Formats: sequence, structure tokens, C-alpha cells
Amino acid sequence: MRSPSLRWAVIGVGLLVAAQALAVIAAPKRDLAGIGGLPPGEFAGTLMLGGFRGLACDLLWLRAVSAKEQSRFYESVALAEAITRVQPRFVDVWQHLAHDLAYNIAYEADGEEQRYAWFVAGVRANARGIERNPGVERLLRHLAWMFHHRGDLFKGRILAADWSVLVNPLLAEVRLRTAGDVRVRDLPAGTGQSNFTIANHLYVASVALGEAAQRAGKGRQPSFVRRMAAHTLDADGNRLRNNGDHLAAVRRWLDAGEDWVAVERWMNEPTTDEAERNSRASTSLVLERSEGQIRRKAADLALLLAPDAGSGEAVAAAILARRWDEARRLLAAPGWKASAGADARIRWLDQ
Repeated sequence: MRSPSLRWAVIGVGLLVAAQALAVIAAPKRDLAGIGGLPPGEFAGTLMLGGFRGLACDLLWLRAVSAKEQSRFYESVALAEAITRVQPRFVDVWQHLAHDLAYNIAYEADGEEQRYAWFVAGVRANARGIERNPGVERLLRHLAWMFHHRGDLFKGRILAADWSVLVNPLLAEVRLRTAGDVRVRDLPAGTGQSNFTIANHLYVASVALGEAAQRAGKGRQPSFVRRMAAHTLDADGNRLRNNGDHLAAVRRWLDAGEDWVAVERWMNEPTTDEAERNSRASTSLVLERSEGQIRRKAADLALLLAPDAGSGEAVAAAILARRWDEARRLLAAPGWKASAGADARIRWLDQ
């Protein structure tokens, strides 16, 4: 006679097999249940737990947060991974998982090689969260921030990798959900894309997704997200300048200045919503300082790169007057120096 524990073990295995088989059979109908796009293993887990799924995740989440607060980051990551298997639509846990991998565990790792590996693990976890939760702007914004902020520690390694394979499917999904918003462009394939360039593409997509959500009455995107796209272009210009690619830096700053003009247009759009008006007004001081600084340093550097005084003054005047297309046309003429050498060590106090 079989023992009760063995009998329950056999039943459990049988249920697992049945759930997995049902997951494969029901795959075409998952969208009807609101869990479309989940791998069979995740689908089986959510199906088996049924109404207990939320309770199980709450308990795991409390343990994960407690582990993180006590600096038990590996345990926190393991618990977060478990939650994503059971409830892949839990947005907070994906952000929690990505942050722990890219920041906390990476910080504790020995050597740059290991730190970079954990950063990549965090980026991939964030991307998986976006795939499981398409249309959630917050996760897209968080991925942009990870490249913008944490990625700055690994500039060379990021430049040497091809990130288009990971990023472009996420951007394609945004275009699908925003009626093909022309601002959302694929990241160029191949190496050579900086962490700031990658972040810029993701921030632009985040803005487009946030606008679509607001039009659908699903909440307002924080105003700072619109500023971040321009900030990343400015930072990329600083990177190019610091590397001695001075003409490329000026051109990048022109892109940043143009982005700030788009932010200014958004600020000046008519609205009857008081909260929206306050949100836009909070950007005005940042706009005035950041956009003005970009124009001044781009104009100063252009003067040093010009083939002659007249050309430099013409470009500087166009930049200061926000005539971006004219400045680009003048910079495209032959004779401009790619680098001004040590003379181009322009710095601003708040950089």
C-alpha cells in the first residue's frame, strides 16, 4: 500500500504534466484570459495557482523587499525571479529585479568584468519585463535610465556591443501601440552606439507611449521624462567633446537644442488641466538653463573649429538664434576641423 505522501507526490506530478499540456493546447487562446504572450512554463504556473496567485506573490514580495533591505541581494533576486514566473504582469517586481541585478549585486561584484556582467543581466531582466508587459511606459523609462545612469560606468563595453537586437523589438512594439509614431526610430545595428544614444532612443519611445496612454485616459506621464531625451543628447555631446571628437560634439548639441525646442512647444500647448499646467511649468527653469548652456558651448566650440573667422561667426550666430538647419548646412561645408585639440577644453560649472 502506497504511503499518503507518495500518493500526493504522484498526484502533484500528474497535475504539473496536465497543466503543461493544457498550456500548450491553450496557447492560441491566452489573450482571452489576459495573459497573452507568456511562455508555456509561466502560463502553467499562473494556471495552477489560480486565485492563490496574488496571495503567493504578496508573500514572496514581502520577503524580497525584506531581503533587499537587509542587503541579502542574491536572495532578493531569487525571490523576484520566482514572482516573475508566477505573476509576470507584476510590473514592480520586474523593476525591482532589474535594479537589484544592475546596481546592488553589480556593486558587490569583484572586478569590472563581473560588474558589467551583472549590469547586462539587469538590462536583460528589464527587457523581459517590458516584453511581458507591453505598453507599460514605466518599465521602458527605467531601462532608459539604466543605460543613461548605470551604463555610464561601462562606456567602452557598451560601445563595443550591438544592442539593436535587444532594443529594437521593444521599439517596434511601441510603434505598434502608437500608430507608428515617427519619432520612435530603431537603434542602428552594429557596434558604436553609446549608452546615451541607447537611452535617448528609449526615452523618445517612452514619451510616445506616455502620450498614447494619456490620450486613452490612462494617466499622465511625469514631465521630467520629456527632458531626459534632450539631456541624453547633451551628455553624448559632452562625451564626444571629452574624447576629442569636437565637430561631432557640436552636431550632437544641435540635436539636443532641437529637442529642447520640442519640449518648449509642449510646454506652450494650451491646456485646461491645472495639474498638467503645473507639470509643464516645473520644466521652465530646467529648459532655460540647459538649452541656453547647450547653445553657448556649441557656438564657442564652433568658433574654434571653423576654417575661417567668417564661417565660425556665421555658425555661432545660427546656433545662438536656434536656426538649427542653417547651422547644420554651414557645418557641412568643407574645411571644418574635426578637433580643436587642447583649445577645446570648454567646461561649464554645472556639468
